Amino acid sequence: MDIFYKQKIAGVSVFRGVAGYGSDGIFHTSKMLELSTSLPVKIEAVDSEDMIKMVLPLINDVVGKGLIEISDTLVIKCCNKTP
Repeated sequence: MDIFYKQKIAGVSVFRGVAGYGSDGIFHTSKMLELSTSLPVKIEAVDSEDMIKMVLPLINDVVGKGLIEISDTLVIKCCNKTP
């Protein structure tokens, strides 16, 4: 998250996984995760395509084992601003 914040990415959320498996085929559950020091997480960053492309090399450098995914999104509502 620190990288996204320093690069002024518009928004970031971090989610902790409670169950799942990856390309290694090892199944993980929340009970197993309580004993683990390397908990799976998902970090979502939202910004313009240009900003994401700018920060991507920095993220790629720190992700050793994991998945980096880019997808388009359609923002329906943002923020609680009143006109």
